[in-house]
Formats: sequence, structure tokens, C-alpha cells
Amino acid sequence: MASGNGEQRLYAWVRVFGAVMLLITVVLTVLAVIIFPVFVEGYAISEGTIVVILASLSTSALALVNVQVILHRRNGNGSKDG
Repeated sequence: MASGNGEQRLYAWVRVFGAVMLLITVVLTVLAVIIFPVFVEGYAISEGTIVVILASLSTSALALVNVQVILHRRNGNGSKDG
């Protein structure tokens, strides 16, 4: 039972870390794509920056979805029997 409890804590930490990373990435995206070009003269965003931002967003979102699915299945909610 201790192994299951440790696993649950690990998934909880992954959820917290993933959510924080997703939030940071969203804030940085807003800064880089919307705020900086409006207020900083001569600021231009490169294609590489956009790729890095989108990759970070998608990775964080996929990690969170994966953890949610795993926890949903482990709690017995994934079976069709109910």
C-alpha cells in the first residue's frame, strides 16, 4: 500500500509542477507575443521563439492530461462497468 501512496504523491507533484509550468508559459507567451511588441519599440519575436513557446505549452498540457487520465483510471473511473 505504501507503493501506491508514493505513486499518488508523485502524480500530485507532477500535476502541481505541470500546472505551474503551464501558467508560467502562458504568462511568458502573453508578454512575448502581445505586451512586448506593443510597448517596446523595435521588439520583434522570432519564429524560433514561437516554436519554443508552443512546444512548452503543448508539452505541459499533454503531461497534465496524461496524469489526469492515469489518476482517473487508478481511481476506478475508467471502467465501463461503472
